[in-house]
Amino acid sequence: MKLRILTAAALAALAALLNGCSTVRISREGVTMVEAEISGWYLLSFIPLGSGDPESPNGSGCKLFRDTTTVQNSLSLVDWALKREHADFADDLNTYTTDEYIFIALFRRHSIHTSAKLVKMAPIRETFADDATSARKNRRFETCR
Repeated sequence: MKLRILTAAALAALAALLNGCSTVRISREGVTMVEAEISGWYLLSFIPLGSGDPESPNGSGCKLFRDTTTVQNSLSLVDWALKREHADFADDLNTYTTDEYIFIALFRRHSIHTSAKLVKMAPIRETFADDATSARKNRRFETCR
């Protein structure tokens, strides 16, 4: 009986330690930059134990026994930051992966990192005064010719 309780407690502690995460960091120093990371833990490099939840970035959500560590989910985190910052588009997208092995490849932590520069377009302002001034200048040049 004690062995079952200890085994269940050990498995619960292992699941808590080996959960994935999804993180979005935004830097607003000069240019707005975003860095998104989604990670997950795997048993024997291919059986997913826990992966980050792409639907709740920076949260404590975790998807158990599901593989959510994909480039598409990493890009969806960048899209989430794009909407949050009210930016028009992302520029200079870079994506890379990292792998960490624990206990001689028994457990693997797989992470996908995506960084981008968020760009806000300046609003176009047209006024009637500018149109009238440019029309007067054009008329002046036409009469001088």
